[in-house]
Amino acid sequence: MKRLLCVLSALLLAGCVPLLKSPGPSRVFNLTAPKPAVASESARLPIQLSVDELAAGGALESNRIVVYAKPLELQYLAGAQWSERSTRLWQRLMVETIESSGRFRAVSSSGQALKADWNLLGELIEFQAHIGADGAAQIRVRLSLKLVENPSLKVREQRTFQARIDAPRSDPDSIIAAFEQATRQVLTDLALWVGSQT
Repeated sequence: MKRLLCVLSALLLAGCVPLLKSPGPSRVFNLTAPKPAVASESARLPIQLSVDELAAGGALESNRIVVYAKPLELQYLAGAQWSERSTRLWQRLMVETIESSGRFRAVSSSGQALKADWNLLGELIEFQAHIGADGAAQIRVRLSLKLVENPSLKVREQRTFQARIDAPRSDPDSIIAAFEQATRQVLTDLALWVGSQT
């Protein structure tokens, strides 16, 4: 009887192994900020800018890479993820891009010890891949931004930025390359917009 119980226990444990088995390692992807033309010292604004983390709906608040193979069916790119949640990734890239333009006296993420004259905030609306019936992918990036003055909280300007970039295939490398291109396009546009405020 004791031996039978041992055999049964071993079988049960063996049956549990697939449930406990950890998934294969994901590839972790990062995106890079463009390097806009650096403003001259005389063109630098005496403004300190704080960049908030963008708001976003459910799926975009994670580090998963959102894919739509059907118009209304949200999925994730298998075996791949961003290096950080999408909204945090965008905050970091916006800070790097705007800071490297040299247009502002100082640029930082919100929450840092900076007394900001302006706040840049907004919403990440689209940051996803759409897969067509032919297997090709289109990357869609769209965000809405507001530039807010402190301490009045007056909205100085607001604008929506977007880019759509086609990828020839839907494999991870092709999709990420298109994400990189679309992201850099939007970052370049928004840095020019913010830097044009006087």
